[in-house]
Amino acid sequence: MRKVYDVLKEMLVNKPELRNSDKKLAWEFWSKQGAIKNGFLSKEDFLSGAENYETIRRCRQKIQETYPELVGNRDRSSNHEPVEYKKEVPIFDNTNNTVRFI
Repeated sequence: MRKVYDVLKEMLVNKPELRNSDKKLAWEFWSKQGAIKNGFLSKEDFLSGAENYETIRRCRQKIQETYPELVGNRDRSSNHEPVEYKKEVPIFDNTNNTVRFI
């Protein structure tokens, strides 16, 4: 089998949706490797046959350092609205069992 680095690089080039998720990338890698059977990864395959998850993650990280165009878009833009936080602190008042904010 080709080197893990080469296989992962090809996957990141051809499937951009894998750039944002190490879990999806690992699952696809294990599928290519033949460790996933009928949509399942057995304990035996996970412990002995499948490539180590950390190896996959580290290779992805190295690839994205070397080829910035393969970095996912998670850090570039967010689909979430900014969250506003209150700067008040809740204080429980024992005398009348209420909460007030200061």
